[in-house]
Amino acid sequence: MKIFKSRYFAVVSWLVCLVMLTASCSDDSDKEVVGLNERAYEVHYKSLDSTKTYAEKALSLSVPKSKAWAHAMNDLAFYYIAKMQYGEAERILNETVKATNDEIELMISRVQLMRLCQRKSENKNFYHERHYALQHMQKIEKEYANLSAAERKRFVYARSEYWIVLSTYLYYIGQPRGASEAVLNIEEDALLMSDMPQLLTYYYTVGSGGILQGQQHDELMRTEFNYLIRCYMLARQCGYIYWEANSMQALSEKLQDEGRREFLMLNFRPEINFLNVDNMPDTLLAGNLAERALELFKKYGDVYQIAGAWRTLSEAFRKVGDNKSALICLKNAIANDTTINAAPDLVASIREQMSIVYSALDNKKMSDYNRNAYLDIQEYTRQDRMLEARAEQLASSLRKQDIMIVIVVVAIILLIVAMAFFVYKTRKKAAEFPINTLLQPLEDWQKARSNYYERTEVEYEERREQIAILQNQYEHYLEKNIEQRAKVSLASSVAPLINRLLHEVKMLSYDKETTEQRNSRYEYIGQLASSIEQTNERLTDWVKLKQGEIALRIESFALQTLFDTLRSSDIEYKLKGIALNIVPTESVVKADKVLTLFMLNTIAENARRFTPNGGSIDVYAEETDSYVEVSVRDTGKGMDKEQLDSLFKLRYITDSNDTTKEGGHGFGLLNCKGIVEKYKKMSSFFSVCSIGAESEEGSGSRVFFRLPKGMKKVLMLCALLLSVFCSCAKTNSIGVVINENDRTRQANTLVDSIYYNNVSGNYHRTLELSDSCIRVLNHLFADSMLISNGARGMMLKGTDADEAIELKWFRDSVKMDYSLLLALRNEVAVAALAVHDIDLYTYNNQVFTKLFRECSADRSIATYVQTMQRAENNRNVAIALLVLLLLAVFPAYYFLYYRHKRFYNLCIERIEQINELLQSDNLSSNMKVRQIRALWKNDIKVSKQIAVMNKNTTQISGIVNRICQVLAEDVTKTSTMEQELVILEENTKRITVNRDRLYVINNILDNRLSTLKHETMFYPSRLKQILQARSSSTSMSEKELLAALDEIASYYETMYTTLLSQTVRVAQTMSSFEPSVAMQYVFVLLKRANGGRQLKPIELDADDGYLKLVFNLASQYPAASNQQSIYDYLVLCQIMRDMGEYYRARGCGVETKTASDGTSTIVIYIKKEIWKSLKLS
Repeated sequence: MKIFKSRYFAVVSWLVCLVMLTASCSDDSDKEVVGLNERAYEVHYKSLDSTKTYAEKALSLSVPKSKAWAHAMNDLAFYYIAKMQYGEAERILNETVKATNDEIELMISRVQLMRLCQRKSENKNFYHERHYALQHMQKIEKEYANLSAAERKRFVYARSEYWIVLSTYLYYIGQPRGASEAVLNIEEDALLMSDMPQLLTYYYTVGSGGILQGQQHDELMRTEFNYLIRCYMLARQCGYIYWEANSMQALSEKLQDEGRREFLMLNFRPEINFLNVDNMPDTLLAGNLAERALELFKKYGDVYQIAGAWRTLSEAFRKVGDNKSALICLKNAIANDTTINAAPDLVASIREQMSIVYSALDNKKMSDYNRNAYLDIQEYTRQDRMLEARAEQLASSLRKQDIMIVIVVVAIILLIVAMAFFVYKTRKKAAEFPINTLLQPLEDWQKARSNYYERTEVEYEERREQIAILQNQYEHYLEKNIEQRAKVSLASSVAPLINRLLHEVKMLSYDKETTEQRNSRYEYIGQLASSIEQTNERLTDWVKLKQGEIALRIESFALQTLFDTLRSSDIEYKLKGIALNIVPTESVVKADKVLTLFMLNTIAENARRFTPNGGSIDVYAEETDSYVEVSVRDTGKGMDKEQLDSLFKLRYITDSNDTTKEGGHGFGLLNCKGIVEKYKKMSSFFSVCSIGAESEEGSGSRVFFRLPKGMKKVLMLCALLLSVFCSCAKTNSIGVVINENDRTRQANTLVDSIYYNNVSGNYHRTLELSDSCIRVLNHLFADSMLISNGARGMMLKGTDADEAIELKWFRDSVKMDYSLLLALRNEVAVAALAVHDIDLYTYNNQVFTKLFRECSADRSIATYVQTMQRAENNRNVAIALLVLLLLAVFPAYYFLYYRHKRFYNLCIERIEQINELLQSDNLSSNMKVRQIRALWKNDIKVSKQIAVMNKNTTQISGIVNRICQVLAEDVTKTSTMEQELVILEENTKRITVNRDRLYVINNILDNRLSTLKHETMFYPSRLKQILQARSSSTSMSEKELLAALDEIASYYETMYTTLLSQTVRVAQTMSSFEPSVAMQYVFVLLKRANGGRQLKPIELDADDGYLKLVFNLASQYPAASNQQSIYDYLVLCQIMRDMGEYYRARGCGVETKTASDGTSTIVIYIKKEIWKSLKLS
């Protein structure tokens, strides 16, 4: 027994010792793992290889899935991220997320996955990981009081790393405000007390730039420099070579700019001297710092930072003019390690720098290649951020829809089962047809037709609005036409004065009067010349007053549309036996579309006149690099050299070989030449415009004109800008809206010209036009209250891209065409790069990149991820409900009873055929009614009603009758709507034709009046000079003087009469007159004469059925001091003359009386019947 007890105690003692030994070993092992993890974290930014060594050893000693194991896994992932082995890093982090339950290590894993997504530009995954990281952070904060000191220190790292990664991501996608707000969440004091590596990370993040907001430039420079110096000194003191290199690289970037370098040298000379360990000159210090940073990064082994250091060193070389060395650095950044291709943003920045360096080396081809690569990466990352974020949402939406469809189908099946079971239980009741089901196709069809009616009504409303706009334009052109005819009347008043002057000169030539009589005639001639000169001056002032109101409507349009219009009127050519051959074209021209059609019609009409029966006319277009040449070739008898030289001059034209043919005065071709000259006066862009002709006798003629090409951009940038246009337009509903006007059209024209000059290689001209375009846009934005008085608008060249006003507008939700601004900035960047203006390129490229990123940013992505989490839960609930419904089908199947009589089957079959006919898109409603009547024959008779759920309905044949009734109503309604559409189309065509006709006529009259004014205006002054020569001591005899007077006056009379007759003929034969519009214009003129106050006429009877409309004005009218009132009065007189001629009421007219007190009375005489028909409310 004693032996047994002693053995028992020995075994127990041995077991206790074994347990204690095991516990001691386990405790020692845990301490060792913790120590290894701490050392791995401590050397994160000192030595990557040491980090890996410690982490792998800790991993081998730790218990799988434990906290220490997760810590080691996170340290390993840090190593692989630095080495840009993203696949391995992602595998480790995903394994950690799945295996561990420690919230702090889970949060660190999620934060490192966020950094991976940021490096790879995976926006959707970034927000996905951010969502989980926030969840872990919230859980940890709730349990913060229960954390140990070591856990709290680890959480400080996790939390600060989260905000730093988020800030970095937001900064690189162009959201500096969000980046700044993220960094402000970091508690600097907590880092100072517990985590030196993260404190250095914080100092570098703030000091590198773009984080601090709301400070003046100098203050911001001081603050950022202080943070970087602090980071550098602490990193160097503690041996953190990673942050030592990063701080030197950031300082190098700040010292590269001359202005910032001088500021820093002036204010921080001791710190600069401390940095300058190699005693480099100030200008070379930036390169020295970049080179030292590169060596440290190589020593450390971070692939991403090595490539970035090569890029910074390249910038330093470029700043001092060593572009070849800069290129070598950039090539090293790309070629030394191809793993950097996994970081698109880094590669994009290197490609951009390569485009600048190649440009400086005059290698345009490689510069363009690298810039296009840069733009491609921008486009790729934009698509990645927007489309990828939307793809899964779309797929999820489709999946949810599929589930809902299945649920609905199952619900319908269950309903049918329940109804069948109920019918089975109620056999005593007669079965009825499911009327609602049979009528469903009819209801669907009615809904579709209702939608069609609504769409048609919307189309009608748009047509009516279009007609109203066209009518307003037509009335405006009518008013302008009245003014033009009033000018013609004023010009016509000169002709009698010229005749009197010529008469006086002839009377003087007879030499039968006394000296006193002759002197009197000379004096009268001078008075006539002065009167003519005064009238000419008044006409000139009137034209100047109205200058610019009739302008060319320049637009880019397809030439084929005009060819189609010309082809539609080929009946006149066929009647004459002439073949009109029009060659299709894809050319686009930039001109006035209406005037181009006028020119084409005029030249083709001339060809028709002089082409014999059996001939042909060819119309075609030929395109060159800068213009499109439109030609009309005929097979007529051709022209000799004399006819060809005078083709575009005023003379009577006829076919000398055939006196039966119609001739003309050449007004059409003369007007075509005038239109071309007006184009050429607009801008240098239209310098290619010309008109000419080629002909040989017996071989026909070719008349052609040239117009500039319309812009058709095929570069990748166009697709890029169009793809972000919608996102540019999506702004807050409370934002300011910039409306389209003349300045916006002018800006668009300038941007087209800028692009054209870039394509042509005229880069200096591009920059000049860009400056003009920016001034135009600034005027536009000032008009729109976007630029206040004294404020700075858009600039061609600035110092800080973040301060560009277009970025402020976008952030303030201002609605405008940002694609125009993007195109402008990109074209300026291309031109600046070509002319080696790097500062100009840098500013415009930065503005372009920032605005492009903000326009294309998907700001709904964070909400999207949260929505997807909720949607996942909803889908799980829906799946569970669906399973329950499916399980309920089996017991429900027992109650299913299906019975239909042959009668029901026959009726349903016929009605289904009727429904198929009803839903057919190939038959009209009238044809459907006929076929339905034929299908529903008399052999189908319904002798009883069908009961469904104890509810009686109409007989089944009533369904067919209802369908036919609805179809008949549709036939009537459709016919009415089609008739109304035809009427609206006819009205649109009629008003458009009349409007365009008046537009051309007004331009022709304007051209004729300008010709009349410029060709004859100097003759009166010449006559007055000769008269003055008579009174002065001159050797000219009176006979010579009279001969000179007679010659000039006769030529003046011939010239003026010829030009005036042309103008009058155009005004009389081509103008239009609308009495109602003219009378409205009368009241507009009188309202303007009365200071903007409406006048009501006093109606008084006059003789011969006329009516006097009396208007009392508070001031003199017309006033000699107010030119506008004089011209308005002339227009008023012209309207009443036209009214009299139109109604053959010669008594129509207007007179004005001025009282002694300065007031005026205007009396308008008009027939009572005319006034009654035109009387305005």
